[in-house]
Amino acid sequence: MQQHRNARTPLLVRMRDLGLPLVALLLLVPLVRALFLGVLDQSSELWPGVLAQVALRFAFLVVGWLSLDTYTALIRGEDRAVLAILPVDPGHVVVAALSRVARRRWALVPASGLLLLPVALAGAWVVWVQMVVFVAGAWALGITVSAAVHLGAVQLAEDPRAEPFLDLVRGNNPRAQAAFLYAPGAALLLGGGLLAQVSHAFTAPPVAAAAWLAVPFVASAAVAWWLPRMGRASWFRATAVLAEIDARYAALTDPDEGQRVYLEWAIRGLPAAVHRYALDDLRHGWRGRRTGITGAWLVGLAGVAAAWTADPSGPTRAWVVAMAGVWLCASNGVLLAADEPPFLRVWLPRRGGAAQAGRAVALFLWLQPCVVLPAAAVALRHGAPAAGAVLAGGQVAVLGATALALLCGRLADRGVAVYGPVAAVFAAAIGLSGTMWGSP
Repeated sequence: MQQHRNARTPLLVRMRDLGLPLVALLLLVPLVRALFLGVLDQSSELWPGVLAQVALRFAFLVVGWLSLDTYTALIRGEDRAVLAILPVDPGHVVVAALSRVARRRWALVPASGLLLLPVALAGAWVVWVQMVVFVAGAWALGITVSAAVHLGAVQLAEDPRAEPFLDLVRGNNPRAQAAFLYAPGAALLLGGGLLAQVSHAFTAPPVAAAAWLAVPFVASAAVAWWLPRMGRASWFRATAVLAEIDARYAALTDPDEGQRVYLEWAIRGLPAAVHRYALDDLRHGWRGRRTGITGAWLVGLAGVAAAWTADPSGPTRAWVVAMAGVWLCASNGVLLAADEPPFLRVWLPRRGGAAQAGRAVALFLWLQPCVVLPAAAVALRHGAPAAGAVLAGGQVAVLGATALALLCGRLADRGVAVYGPVAAVFAAAIGLSGTMWGSP
C-alpha cells in the first residue's frame, strides 16, 4: 500500500518533501560552523581531539532520540492493542517495529554528515569520514541497545528482586512504571559509555582507528542477534505490565487522577473556553506525541551540557541549543493538527480564538524544559545576567515557534513540510546573530 501511495504522489510533491529538509539543513550549516567548529580556525594539531568531542555530542543526541523512538515503537506503540490479542511471533514484531524506526530515522546520519561538512571543506576529509562513521555507529547502537533496554525493563518490572530498587526511585509512580521511566536514560548511559571509549579513534593511528570505529557496529550486531529472543520473552508480557500500571493510576483516590497527564495542573486557572482546548491538546499530545514532548527534556539536558564549561562562549552555546530545540519541539503543534481524531473535529470544532489560545498554552508549557534547564546551568556556571539573557532569548524563540506552529497547523498535511524549512531559517538567522554579537 505504501508503494502504491508513493506511485501516485506527484513528482513535485516528492521533490518538495526531499528538497525542503535539505535546504533547511544547508541553512543550519553556518550556524554549526560558527558555534561548534571554531577549532577549524586554530592549529590543525588540535582538530582530532576537539572534533572527537563534537562527534560525541552528535552521537549522544542520536542515541537519545532513538531511545525515545524505540520506546514508543516497542512499549507504547499503537500496534500493541491489535497485535497483543493475535497469535503473532513477538520476535518478528520486534524486528518489524525496529525496522520501521530505522526507515523513519535513517536520515539522521546523512543529516549529521551535512551539518559537519565544514570539517571536510577545511581539508580534514579523513576526520570528517570518521565523524560520519562514528555517528552511524551511534545510530545502530541507538536502535539496538535501546530496544534491549526497553525489553529488559519489562522483565525488571516483574522481577521480585528488583522491587527494593524500584521502590527507591519510583517516587509517586507505580513500581512497574519506574522501570520504564529510567529505561531511556539507561540506554543513553550504556550506548554513550561505549561511544565515549570509541571516540579514541580520532586520535589513534589509522589501523587502530578503524578497529575502534567498528566496535559500535559489532556490538549492535551482537545485540540485534539477541533481540528476537528477548522479544519472545518480554513483548507479550509488556501488555500485562502496562495494564497493571494503567489500572493503578485509574484506582487512585481521585477518580479524575487516572486521566490526568503531564502538565495538566498548570492550566487550572485558565478561562473555561481556553481550558477546554488546552486540556484536549495536553491529553491528546501526551498520548499520541509523548516522544516528541519528552524530547524537550533531552534538549534541555543538551543545553546544560553546552553551558557547563568555563569557556566564555558557554552561555551563547546553551542559548543556541535551547533555541534550536524550541523550534524543533514546537513541530508537535503542527503534528497535533495533522493527526487530530476526526470525531474531535465534529464534537470539539477548532474555531475561534479559544482553540488557538489553548494550543498555544500547551505548546508554551511543553517547550519550557528546552529553555529553563540551560538557563539554570548558565546561572550556576556564568552568573545571573547571562542566565537572564538565555532565559529571555529562549522565551522569545518559544513565542515565535509557537506562532509559526499555529499558522502551519492550519495547512493540515502540508503543515510539516512548510514548518520545517521556515523554522530552520529562523533558527539559523537568530543563532548566527547571537554568535556575531558574542552573547545571546
